[in-house]
Amino acid sequence: MIATTPATAVTGLVNRHGLPVITAPTTGGDPRWQVTGPDGHIRWSTPTFTPALFTAAGDHMSGPVARAESVPLSEWLGQPDWPTAERYLRDNIADLLHPQTTQELRRLGEQDPHNRLIPAYQAILDLTHAAGGVIDPPETRYQPTETIRTSQMEPRDTVQGPMPVTFALDYLTPRLKTDEHNPTTLIPDRKLRRLWDDRLLRLTYHDTRARDLAATLAAGVIGEHQGRVDDGRWNATMFGAVATVLRMTVDEARTPGFIDAWNTALDDIACCTAHSEHRMHWVPRLDELRFTVTNHGIPGNINEPAPDHATPLNILTDTMADCRPRHTPGRVP
Repeated sequence: MIATTPATAVTGLVNRHGLPVITAPTTGGDPRWQVTGPDGHIRWSTPTFTPALFTAAGDHMSGPVARAESVPLSEWLGQPDWPTAERYLRDNIADLLHPQTTQELRRLGEQDPHNRLIPAYQAILDLTHAAGGVIDPPETRYQPTETIRTSQMEPRDTVQGPMPVTFALDYLTPRLKTDEHNPTTLIPDRKLRRLWDDRLLRLTYHDTRARDLAATLAAGVIGEHQGRVDDGRWNATMFGAVATVLRMTVDEARTPGFIDAWNTALDDIACCTAHSEHRMHWVPRLDELRFTVTNHGIPGNINEPAPDHATPLNILTDTMADCRPRHTPGRVP
């Protein structure tokens, strides 16, 4: 990628695809063309523009686009955003669902376990395959009720499973707004993201497939960073912890401290690496889930009221709100 504006203007694409950046000379000091790797370190520089810049940049291509052998997969992974990725998927669905392509995508994920986007692409293909290779029509896609007050959630009866492919694609799209203090800067729109998280949690309750994919989708939201705050990564831990609770047996819910994944999630959640506004949106979300589980059970797991599962949900709420791990029955201090 060649950036003629400051590198911060292309951070989203760099993070999305692991791209090196060729930057134009600045006006001060020692003006030079530079090649900056995906890790942010300057790899090569020259006082004049030369084709060698492209050679140097190519040597530092590390993202999945560079490693994909399948042309359709490489082109799909290389789309600049999720709306264009959806259009490419609709036009090339047979090629992308081919077993060889899906196996290659899994291989790319194994080679790059810290890449948060590859599992998101895999989740999209899994949902598409489960839907019989058919993506729901664009006109049926979910539209958040933006007029709802912050203290309320959308009516529960609007949620229907299983999770549509278009919902997953739209969920992954960053929700941004203009910073009122700096009109040239985009910042996370946490009030709008809240509506999508509300919906995803309800799907996680109703649909076992959504339960398996919710954390992956949350982690795949790239571009809603604000400084060191990464709501998406922390959100993924929350959805993962909720899914762990919804999979618990009655005995496990009574003493969840024996479950390693649960203890790890609590420690990560207690770090509170998300914005306080984003964290507080989880309080009414978890309150509703606790009421629903206690009175109606858990689809695909417990077909009767499950009051014992209120215990780990209470612990999760307290840990998230107080930013410190709460005592969990069965956990050794």
